[in-house]
Amino acid sequence: MKLNERLTYISDDTQITFATNKRISSFWWSGADGLDGLDNNLFTIKGAGQDGETLTGQNLQARTITVEGQIYKDASARQRLIHAINPKNKGRLVYSNDNITRWIPCAISKAPAIARDGRFPNFQVEFYCPYPFWREGSGDKQSVTDIALWIPAFSFEFEIPEDGFEFGYRSPSLIVNVANNGDVEAGILVEFRALGSTANPSLININTQEKLSLTRYMQAGDIIRVSTVYGGKKAELTRGGVTTNIFNTVDADSTWLQLAVGDNLLRYDATEIDNIEVSIYYDATYLGV
Repeated sequence: MKLNERLTYISDDTQITFATNKRISSFWWSGADGLDGLDNNLFTIKGAGQDGETLTGQNLQARTITVEGQIYKDASARQRLIHAINPKNKGRLVYSNDNITRWIPCAISKAPAIARDGRFPNFQVEFYCPYPFWREGSGDKQSVTDIALWIPAFSFEFEIPEDGFEFGYRSPSLIVNVANNGDVEAGILVEFRALGSTANPSLININTQEKLSLTRYMQAGDIIRVSTVYGGKKAELTRGGVTTNIFNTVDADSTWLQLAVGDNLLRYDATEIDNIEVSIYYDATYLGV
């Protein structure tokens, strides 16, 4: 059975949807190239007298997605398409069918080319995706795994017992398993939240013993966010509603941790462990849809 596919381009200004079902959108999606089938660059060396070559490295090229279809329904749809697919803007593509939803950042490499004849004119649009991997979801939120949170445990009673009752308790575990169900390793955003005075927050991969750590004092209410996503590495402190760059406090021997495909056992640490909460945000990444 044919999937009910949709491809939506979203920018700060607008959004527009291409669909294989003509009842969903004025822009019928008849075909697309580049949704999968990434090209792999292979690097090799060859010695004198060597049969064949020795593979020394590889990387995946950027992705170009070409969408073709026809415009249906109303005369204003042509101008809506031209307005929405503006090469001056950047945005993201969201692919969805009956089973999955994934997204990818993109720019416009070719503005809409629209035929001027026929009742339902053909169109073609090209999107350039410098980071070639699709990510989980629609791009409006990330998966999150929490470590050492205060867990609500209160209930309402007509009378409070003499010995009181528990409103909450702290998770006893310093270790969490973060499962990466994607096709390739993925960067993370680590958020350290100070409940009281503490210092030197860190996150350790138990399997590899790689460590991401900062030399920084934290007071109650401070939030430190560290991103290890390729092309978006950063370390920021938010205190009293003001965010500052603290990249220079990341230890020189730190590893910008990545989630391997499968299970990842991570442990947090700080000078005062009970005064900190930790959350790990991430997107599973995929080779195609």
